Amino acid sequence: MLDIKFIIVISIFLILITLIFASTFFKKNSRLDIFVNRLPIVSHFFVGFGILITFLLFISNYQESVVKETVSTINETFLHIFDILELHKDRCPNLANSFFFKWQLDGKKISSSSLQEDDPFSVMYVSNNLFQIVGLYVQRSSNLSVTSSRFLSFFSSFFKSHILKKEWPKYKANFGIRSYMLINKLFEVNEQYTFKNSTELRNFWDDYVKSDEFLNIIQLDDSQNTINLL
Repeated sequence: MLDIKFIIVISIFLILITLIFASTFFKKNSRLDIFVNRLPIVSHFFVGFGILITFLLFISNYQESVVKETVSTINETFLHIFDILELHKDRCPNLANSFFFKWQLDGKKISSSSLQEDDPFSVMYVSNNLFQIVGLYVQRSSNLSVTSSRFLSFFSSFFKSHILKKEWPKYKANFGIRSYMLINKLFEVNEQYTFKNSTELRNFWDDYVKSDEFLNIIQLDDSQNTINLL
């Protein structure tokens, strides 16, 4: 739609240029000459119209960039973690099976591996990917169409894992203060609450993202040192 408007503006501009040029071949005070002499008045309208078109094009480009950023973030967060789990679930079955609520898996396990102990590298790799995903979302959240409550609802079930929580102290110094505090909150919530279904889970995070606590976390400066909080 905006492209059509842009073409219309260009077409009108070209028509006006043509009329101005053509007026040089007509007698003075002819209708065309009088019309051309009044163009400066009309030009003010076109300046305003041009500003409007520029604004609409900016909005369109911004909305397009939001969509692209959202798709990219979904691929790098929601979908990426499933790829990671698929690759490592049988190398760290205890960690993999500690994710998700029972009602999400209908009582089934993510991994059926008979390994008694998890591979340390796989645990480190999966854990750090989850921590980094929270950091990625925090950095991009203001430019996405995915709400924070949807993100927190989805990843909340990962942070119910006691194994994942044991890994957090090893790596938390590597993260900005917003990621640090939000990850702590995810662990805290899952220790305090037992969500029975998706509606209960989503309602909790819908309310939380409206709280002063969450808004204060998101507005923090990530360059702030977290050492004093560790």
